[in-house]
Amino acid sequence: MTSDVPYLTETQIRGLLYVSDINYELEQEKPASISDLVNNSDWPSSYYTRLWQNLAPELVERITEGQNTRLKLTEAGKEAVTLYKSLNMVFSEAGI
Repeated sequence: MTSDVPYLTETQIRGLLYVSDINYELEQEKPASISDLVNNSDWPSSYYTRLWQNLAPELVERITEGQNTRLKLTEAGKEAVTLYKSLNMVFSEAGI
């Protein structure tokens, strides 16, 4: 068994996808704030705070501006999202 690929829970994978998709949809110069993420999903702010704490700094970068906290994917996080989306497409085509 290899230890090269870290284990991520479904919730953590979903969080990566949400951060990626919401940042893309908002088309802002700055990454989405936790408030933006909450307003554009069905998840509470505590979900995104825990997500950052569990995945940072390898996959999700936290940027603090005064009382605003913004989340964006690192390059490794972007690559992980691309791979998970490809994997989801394979599963979808296979009917899983």
